[in-house]
Amino acid sequence: MPSKLPRCKTGRCERIARILGYCKTHAVKLADKRFSLRIREEGRCYGQTKFWLGPTFPCAGPLHCAHLFSRRYRNVRWDDRNAVPLCAGHHKWFDTHPIEKDDMMLEHLEHEYTELHDLALEHGDWYEKLEEVLND
Repeated sequence: MPSKLPRCKTGRCERIARILGYCKTHAVKLADKRFSLRIREEGRCYGQTKFWLGPTFPCAGPLHCAHLFSRRYRNVRWDDRNAVPLCAGHHKWFDTHPIEKDDMMLEHLEHEYTELHDLALEHGDWYEKLEEVLND
């Protein structure tokens, strides 16, 4: 008789545990939460620093973890260079002005922009980075 496969250790989830005892969905969700907390740990909005090249306006709302390259690109989703803390107001403006966002990214990342861009487009194994975030 075959042995039972381990199940996700999150509550009532019945999916197979594939990543450090979690199913893929719950592992990604937990990694996103931990990564976001680490980025927001700085405690100040980058909308009030030299990073910000957009219009000047006061911060509004709670602090968010704003990704420079979309979270869709999992190879850089949990890369510290790919996220900055922004208040809700600055984050909304940032995400709705892609040309200005790109200018800020180029200024902020400098030579790392091309490296992150190329890494984002690679079809690599992002599970290592996921496990690294979960182990922090």
